[in-house]
Amino acid sequence: MTAALTAPADVTDRPAHRDGNVLRWLAAYTASMVGDSVYYIALSWAAVRAGTPAEAGLVMTASAVPRALRWGYRPLERSREWGSWAGE
Repeated sequence: MTAALTAPADVTDRPAHRDGNVLRWLAAYTASMVGDSVYYIALSWAAVRAGTPAEAGLVMTASAVPRALRWGYRPLERSREWGSWAGE
């Protein structure tokens, strides 16, 4: 006996831009990205107000290190998988 997995017709006929789950994910992702941007702007503003520009630079550098480590190597991994950015 072979079992076939099929999705209900209402799920497969619905485009992604009308799917509630996709729209909720997109809203959450957008809110997260806006929050990250506001955080970095507020951090830089507070660092400049509290200290010298050099100290503000150190604060911003220190805050960027985790973000750089988390996202910095992904393009290199993708370029190895796909061959190049041009899709060769």
